Amino acid sequence: MTTGAYLPRWLNCLTEEGRVRALVFVINRNDSAYVRALPEAQLLTVIRQARGRYGSCTEYVVRTAHALHAAGIRDARLEALAHRLQMDQSALNET
Repeated sequence: MTTGAYLPRWLNCLTEEGRVRALVFVINRNDSAYVRALPEAQLLTVIRQARGRYGSCTEYVVRTAHALHAAGIRDARLEALAHRLQMDQSALNET
């Protein structure tokens, strides 16, 4: 969050316990790290190669997709990317 790529925002969120205020971090669309649209093949290449202090981008994408799904939040594009990345991992484990 220190790079400026994400902006902190307070949002009203609905939970099972009712409405709560939550601190969220949203992408800063004015930051150079933000890329508006990439073809899926190129996006997958970037994800597969990216790694940060806390692990691989592949792991981040897959875990995020699973967490959103578990919370009942559907993001078809993210789920498709996560599925492709998991298929890559499965193929690597078979060799």
